[in-house]
Amino acid sequence: MVDHLSREELLRYIDNELSKRGARKAAEHLCKCAGCAFELDRLKEDLAAITQAEIEIVERLLPAPPEPWPSLEWKLDAAATTSKNSRPRLFKPFTAIWKFPLAYGSAGLALLLCFLLIWGPLQPLSAKEVIERATAADTARLTITPQQVVRQRVRVTEKARLGSGEHTARMESWKSVRSAYWQTGSDSPNTNLHRHYEQNGLASELPLSPPALGSWVKLAGSKPRASRNNGTIQIQVASNAEGRARGLDEFSFRVQARDWHVDEMTLSFEDAVFQIEEEDSSIFDRREVPADVLAKLEPQPKSAFPAVHAAKSPRNVRAAVTLPANLDDLEMSVRYDLHRMGADLGDSIEITRAPSQLVVNAWGISPRRKEQLVAVLANKPGIQLEFQPPVTSGRNRQNPTTAVPSSVNRQQDSRLVDFFGGADAEGNYTRGVLHASTEMLAHLYALRELALRWPPGQDSNLSSAAKTQLSAILRDHANGVQASFSELEPQINLLLKGFGYEPVAESPAVGNANWQEASVSELDKARTTDRILRSLLTTSETPMSVDDALPKLKQSVQELASGVNQLRAVQ
Repeated sequence: MVDHLSREELLRYIDNELSKRGARKAAEHLCKCAGCAFELDRLKEDLAAITQAEIEIVERLLPAPPEPWPSLEWKLDAAATTSKNSRPRLFKPFTAIWKFPLAYGSAGLALLLCFLLIWGPLQPLSAKEVIERATAADTARLTITPQQVVRQRVRVTEKARLGSGEHTARMESWKSVRSAYWQTGSDSPNTNLHRHYEQNGLASELPLSPPALGSWVKLAGSKPRASRNNGTIQIQVASNAEGRARGLDEFSFRVQARDWHVDEMTLSFEDAVFQIEEEDSSIFDRREVPADVLAKLEPQPKSAFPAVHAAKSPRNVRAAVTLPANLDDLEMSVRYDLHRMGADLGDSIEITRAPSQLVVNAWGISPRRKEQLVAVLANKPGIQLEFQPPVTSGRNRQNPTTAVPSSVNRQQDSRLVDFFGGADAEGNYTRGVLHASTEMLAHLYALRELALRWPPGQDSNLSSAAKTQLSAILRDHANGVQASFSELEPQINLLLKGFGYEPVAESPAVGNANWQEASVSELDKARTTDRILRSLLTTSETPMSVDDALPKLKQSVQELASGVNQLRAVQ
């Protein structure tokens, strides 16, 4: 790991007091070291605050001169004819002014303020950047594959607004790729906190997690404030009128400055205040998770049909053939069922039309997924369910798997390792970025599948009920794209800013494309972004350096941001 610049070196760099060689070395280091770049920005904010303090405190309280200042015109005229050595006399009136007694108490107050701003524990910070860094760090730390589960242990303290005092309880929560399970027990702090999370759409998240953090910040709605204290950074967000109308008065959380980890949150509601403190967060292989927990985390569907196993399952599971009135409606009903069970995000399932029925061909899926399909589809009239690979697969789906490699190869560009401070930290970042990118691609491939099946104008044959189902699917996938992009964007901005590039700017939705065109267009952009990320962050057949990749990555993500907003707008 490279050595960091000292505070003195950073101050001299700001004041242009370093030698040319020293300034060049410092600039090169700041391009590679996110910690020093953040410290440089903080010192600039401190110096700006000091300058403002001098204007507002010192100059305002200086005593007035005993008489009006004399005109300087005659002295300027005289200075033009004097020798070079006599020029300092021009400043004699100013020297005389500063020799008057100052308001020593005010000057001392200003000096004390300057000391506190530079050396004190409470220093102005960029709350937005702290949130971005904390989100990126914890996203990488909690990223898992479909074969892994996160266990988080927290201590929950509930302080009632009226009368019933303070209660504390410990709680375990578990998170897989798709769902979460809180072991609240009968403890009221846990059950009451879980109720608030459910009411705000966070039941599938861990209590202390980046999605929860982002949602509470967004719900509060006001501009965050940051302060530093003994190695930690405290972020506070007071609720605006909309946030208070939904019951949230204030939200705050604590960040450990050494690794940007959020280990405590405080949620102030109108009925109670909850403090959530992390005790431990660990990642386990699914085989290590207790069976009762796994059953609660991902419950098996109740089915009157026997489980279908790969070795014993028949080639076809046929339903009674009763011709449906509208095959379009039947297909939409099937797709809606697949969507509700999460089977439209990369599973090998293909729907085709025979003369009198739909053929749902599912191959290469798990026994559990087969059981789900039998339970949901085997009783539907007009459906033939198959579990064998087709002789010809038809359209190439190209859906990505949601799995992220458990290990990441060492980078071709060593500056990335230096920037993150080590191969482990850089590997965690890579896994988090690729997981978000892969999740976004999975939703976009699902949208493209619908766009190709129902191009513009072809959905007119759907009944109103089928159109409602289609709208629900589109909305869920658009929200999934937005959530994945919201997870990806701050991590990309962290990398861009660390190497001296401007972050991705907010982009409004543009154009009047329909959802089909927006889905296909956005998939192309997301694939470009994913390809650049993999070329930069992993060993690939087309490796890219930081200098080659980041300008292209910024442009690609900027276009992606505009398309994400457009996709949400046209649903």
